[in-house]
Amino acid sequence: MIITILMIAFLLLLFARMHNNKKNVYNRFKNRFKYVKQPDTLGVDMSYCIVMPDRVDHATQKMKELGGNYKLLSAIRPDLLSYTDYLTMSHTYFPGFQSFNKKSKLCVALSFFMCFYDAYLNGYDSICVFEDDIDFPQGVPIIKESIQEFKELPEFSVFFMGYCHLPCNEEGAKRVSHSLADVTGNKIACNHGLCMKKYFIKKYIESRPLFYFTHNDVSLTYFCITSGIGVVVPIRELVKQRREEMGSNNGNSAEITTCDFTNTEFEDSFF
Repeated sequence: MIITILMIAFLLLLFARMHNNKKNVYNRFKNRFKYVKQPDTLGVDMSYCIVMPDRVDHATQKMKELGGNYKLLSAIRPDLLSYTDYLTMSHTYFPGFQSFNKKSKLCVALSFFMCFYDAYLNGYDSICVFEDDIDFPQGVPIIKESIQEFKELPEFSVFFMGYCHLPCNEEGAKRVSHSLADVTGNKIACNHGLCMKKYFIKKYIESRPLFYFTHNDVSLTYFCITSGIGVVVPIRELVKQRREEMGSNNGNSAEITTCDFTNTEFEDSFF
C-alpha cells in the first residue's frame, strides 16, 4: 500500500514537472541568449543562431553575411542537464531507445526549443533559426528573395532552407514560386537552416509537451506531417552544413543528400 502511494506521488510529481517544463527550461537558460545588432535585414522579425564555443567565430561571420539583428544562443550542453531533466524530457534513459541514447540529442532539441519559445513569447510573425556550421552555396541574395517568397505564401508555415533525406523525385515536390517547392507531408531531416511563421510557432509550443521521443529534426517533421503544416524547400539547397570540414558534435554522418527541383513545373493554380 505504501509503495503504491509513493509510486502515485512520484508520478504526480513527474507529471507536474513535465507540465511546467517549458517555462522552467526557458527561464533557466534564457541568459544564454546574446542579442546582436547589425545593419541590413534578413526579412524576418528575428534570426537565431545556435552555437557551440568552438564555432562562435564561424557562426558570427555567417550571420554577418546574412545581415540583420539576431540572437546568438550558446547551445545547451549535457553538463547543464540533470538526470531528472533527461527523465522528464526524453527517452534517453529508457531501455530500447538506442536512437536517442546520446546525451547531446536532448541538448540539440532544447536549444531549438529555446529559440521557438523565445519567438513565441515575443510574438514574432516570422523567424529563422540557423546552426553554427552553415554555409551559403547559392549566395545570400537568393536566400533573402526566397524568404520573401515564403512570407508571401500564406498556406506554408515552415521553410527548410537546408535539409537532408527528402526523397528527390519530382512527384514529391510541387513548384509553388520562383525559388520554392511544396513538400508538405514528406519526411525531412536536418534543421541547420529554418524559417517559420507565427502560426507554426504558436501551434508547436501550445499543442505538444516538452518531451522528445526521438531526435529534434524527426520530431519537427512528424509534427508538421501530423498537424498538416505547409512546408516548402528551395529548388536548390540554400543553406548547407560543413560537416566534412567541421565534423559533427552529435555523431551525425558527414553525408548529406539534398535535391535539385530546378526543372519541376509550376502548379497550374499558381500561374
